[in-house]
Amino acid sequence: STAVRETVAAAARAAAFPAVSLVDVFTDDTYARSSLKLVGETGPLLQAARLAALEAVRLIDLQNEPHPAPHPRCGAVDMVAFMPLSEASATDLAPELRTCEDLATQLGVSLGDAGCSVLLYGPQRGRTLLEARRHTSFFKSVRADAPNRVCLHVPPDAGPAEPSQRVGVSVVGAMTYVTNFNVQIESASLTECKA
Repeated sequence: STAVRETVAAAARAAAFPAVSLVDVFTDDTYARSSLKLVGETGPLLQAARLAALEAVRLIDLQNEPHPAPHPRCGAVDMVAFMPLSEASATDLAPELRTCEDLATQLGVSLGDAGCSVLLYGPQRGRTLLEARRHTSFFKSVRADAPNRVCLHVPPDAGPAEPSQRVGVSVVGAMTYVTNFNVQIESASLTECKA
């Protein structure tokens, strides 16, 4: 929709920061999902990510979004991943991942100060993105029989203990670079797909 594209454009403008490149903008109206991909040195990257995320938190009200969600979600800024830009293995990237987790913690504190509950993930936190999402209403958000309510089942790492229904929960952390694909399979069962 036009409103979604205006919100994404506003977040992208907020991320305009010296020494940071906006390398991808993705918006999928059908799934009500958008993302910005930023690349830069640690200090400027943190600033750009903070500005973009805070602009999104300012503009997005989850209470105005459809229920059930067309794609799982738990927050206005649903997920932020800091990733070392490298093809090396996670073992070889341990120092870079620690730096990324430090950036994630700083961004998480900023989002928490803005009223967003935050769960952190990554090697130092001892939980993965998937594990962090399982502590929220992320997966239930697509179910018509589930309440239209953002939930958090563990204490947040930053922000309010009770998630704001306007901005929800942000899951922020560090991981090695990943590319995700959504593949629709029409003729196989879930068991067959997992095999």
